[in-house]
Amino acid sequence: MVCTSFRGMVDTHEHVIASRILRHCGRNMELLSELFPSPKSRNPGHEGQRRPTLQYIHSLEKRDRTCSELAHHLSRRAVAPIYERHEKSLAAPMNLTRREKKEMEAHKERAIRGIQRKLAKQLYYVEQFLLNTRLHFSAALTSLAVEDAAGAPPTVDLLMEVYHGVQDGIIKAMPDNVLMSTHHAFHFLVNSIRLAMSPDPPHNMGDDTVLIMLRCASPLQRCNEFLAADVPSAPSKLRRQFMADMVGEKEQVEMLTNVVFGASDRKAGKRRGSGLAKDLGWELKIREIWFDVARNELRRRSLERHRADGLFLFPEVQGEVMVGCPGCVVPG
Repeated sequence: MVCTSFRGMVDTHEHVIASRILRHCGRNMELLSELFPSPKSRNPGHEGQRRPTLQYIHSLEKRDRTCSELAHHLSRRAVAPIYERHEKSLAAPMNLTRREKKEMEAHKERAIRGIQRKLAKQLYYVEQFLLNTRLHFSAALTSLAVEDAAGAPPTVDLLMEVYHGVQDGIIKAMPDNVLMSTHHAFHFLVNSIRLAMSPDPPHNMGDDTVLIMLRCASPLQRCNEFLAADVPSAPSKLRRQFMADMVGEKEQVEMLTNVVFGASDRKAGKRRGSGLAKDLGWELKIREIWFDVARNELRRRSLERHRADGLFLFPEVQGEVMVGCPGCVVPG
């Protein structure tokens, strides 16, 4: 802002301005504002009220870009190999005319965009679940520490009970279509990253890193950064930066329980704890991030077998991509 009086006017009417912007930002921003409500105001006269700000709108736009970019990375990784295999299977691929090559490239880009548009919205719910799980689990640990005046560390069974309880509370509030759609997006996301990290079987060799990405403060942004760095044309600096960031994320994840309950061998003045959760033997598996609780809820709702809604067909190359799960039933 170049004018102090104009800045003051914007500050005074920020809530009204932000509310009007939200009303005209389209369905995607409207959905994001429902999934990630604005923080409660601390301003006198409006304390406890949810009043959108320009900074809040910026955060929604950033989240939308992250989901859209991640959806594009995932879609391209699924679609590009199909078109490449088709081109190699042609009797004389080098004899394709320039026009034919342009048409094939246009088909591929349309296929990528088609999956991207659907997947981006599904990723909104993936991020909401991951962030709410992290937030509510942290709050639950704090409550446990307050209740336990002796400061005794929790047992592994108690940690798992609290973690699953948090997940269960979040997932039970999801409508059927959202639950199934989010389940499909989780499968597509995790399987894609697993394949990128371990192209040859077994594909779970990088699960420790995948877990850290999914449990950090910005899970989909980290997934996005990994996929951006994991291409042949990516500069080595980008890869080094990602690995350095992951070291910091690992420390943050390990510190979650330490900060709440303390750690007996933490050195004075040191930021890093002893890894209390790890000392207790509490280490999550990929299936415990989402898949176990989702399968249980699908079973409870009698939705273990359900109609596939994420099948994308590309007849020009005789290929298809499924954004789904083992429970999807493809119509005959």
